[in-house]
Amino acid sequence: MSTIDILFISTPLLDLSYPPAAPSVLQAVVRAHGKTCNFFDTNLYLYNDVCGRNDLLFEQVTNKFITPVIEETPEHADQADIVDLFFDADEFHGKYFIRRWLGEVVDRIMAYDADWIGISVFSYFSQRTSLLIAHEIKKIKPDQKIVIGGKGSTVSLFGPDSIAFSKRLAHMFTDEQRDTIGSNFYDVMLGLGLADLAIKGEGENSIMEIWNPKLPEDLNSKPIHFIRGRVEDLDMESVPFVDYDNYRLDEYRYITGQKILAITGSKVSVS
Repeated sequence: MSTIDILFISTPLLDLSYPPAAPSVLQAVVRAHGKTCNFFDTNLYLYNDVCGRNDLLFEQVTNKFITPVIEETPEHADQADIVDLFFDADEFHGKYFIRRWLGEVVDRIMAYDADWIGISVFSYFSQRTSLLIAHEIKKIKPDQKIVIGGKGSTVSLFGPDSIAFSKRLAHMFTDEQRDTIGSNFYDVMLGLGLADLAIKGEGENSIMEIWNPKLPEDLNSKPIHFIRGRVEDLDMESVPFVDYDNYRLDEYRYITGQKILAITGSKVSVS
């Protein structure tokens, strides 16, 4: 039996001037329904634990998360390391820091022993890191259940940089998958088996459906499953107050020097 019901994680690239709001809302919802949860900010971990709160190093590493690849696709790309596949070489050895960050955060995620892992994809800037984490988790534990959500999960894969990545990403698909998978990030994650469910829309009124007994036990079977959280069905007055438990609140780079906490997730496009 798993230790907790769900672990929510946020991924780079995110602004560190305030804690990510969406997981705090979802923590409040699942706890109000009697489920157990925790939160891990892998973006903050990169800044604090990998970059040692070095602003310049953090900026150099995170810039790689949003920089298109320009080198030729690696030889034997179908056998390439996932970091080599998605990042070019550089003068400051950015791939070393990315590999270290990826290995360490995945180890910590797995240590939570969660029934579900919920990846909050804030924008297309977070897509590459979300894919890396899910890929490594599924490599370690193929039956680990992963749900993705957030505006970044519903937009085109890698946003305006999709063409630059298309050849490299193609090496992760079978011929059959290439013919059936759509262009949105959740299409790719579900099609590759890197996610089991995708929430489209408002998570506050749909997150509890991941434990819906009507869902088939084998979530990897076809057809691919979506949960739709319609905004017109969302009653904000019924949503519990945010829950920032398990956040490392003292470690963010608040602009004013004082803690600034949002009380709701984003309700506008952020991509």
